[in-house]
Amino acid sequence: FEDIDIDHSGHISLDEIQHVLAADPEGVAAVFNAMEITIETAWELFQLLDTDSSHTVGLEEFVEGCLRLRGNAKASDIRLLMHESKVTCKKLATLEKYFENDFLIDIQEQVARALTKQRACVASSANKSSLFWR
Repeated sequence: FEDIDIDHSGHISLDEIQHVLAADPEGVAAVFNAMEITIETAWELFQLLDTDSSHTVGLEEFVEGCLRLRGNAKASDIRLLMHESKVTCKKLATLEKYFENDFLIDIQEQVARALTKQRACVASSANKSSLFWR
């Protein structure tokens, strides 16, 4: 990790990995082979671990992710993914229902309120101006 973390930030960036791969592709491949991970899988892992799209991954995240990829998926891993998928689908369905049913109504109500306020301001200004010219 320290060899890849060129700027010693405590995080590996995508640029740093690309630099090390270009400089010593066989050495990096040997490290991943020792963990039974292909270089392609390591790239995918890096992208998965970079949840905030910062293009950096900390040491603990990287090692933990690499170790979890070793061997076959456990039944508990698959169950967890299935559960997370169901939860996400329910949230998306709720969001879709809102946009289909309630979003348009909410926008219409907000526009109506804004127009009412605008009309009241215009009427108030007209009344004040007519009093001024009398």
